[in-house]
Amino acid sequence: MAKTKADNPTVPEYLEKLSSPMKPLLLELRQTIMGTANDLREDVKWGNCLTFSLNGKNIIQTVLGKDKVTLIFFEGVNLKDPMRLLQGEGKKVRSARFTAGFNKSALQALVRAAAKIAGS
Repeated sequence: MAKTKADNPTVPEYLEKLSSPMKPLLLELRQTIMGTANDLREDVKWGNCLTFSLNGKNIIQTVLGKDKVTLIFFEGVNLKDPMRLLQGEGKKVRSARFTAGFNKSALQALVRAAAKIAGS
């Protein structure tokens, strides 16, 4: 049975319950994302994914692994990525995987571009 919005924890509940060693990196990525584009909304969707949206459109989903944090850009195929953070060959999505520190300005450029697409 599919989860409904009411089944999902709030963002603070979700973050509080995280016990992964990658939690500090996730929090740093989250802070960078939320500080980059105005009017972003964050929710927990599908029971376990922190998802960022703008104007009702999902733009980034997080996946917390044992040894990495993956950011899935829903319109990744349409993003310029001169620093080559994005991976994948799907029709639309691209992913960026992080295991430690990250290039903040490169991530911010991707977030701004994704927000611009969602805002149009």
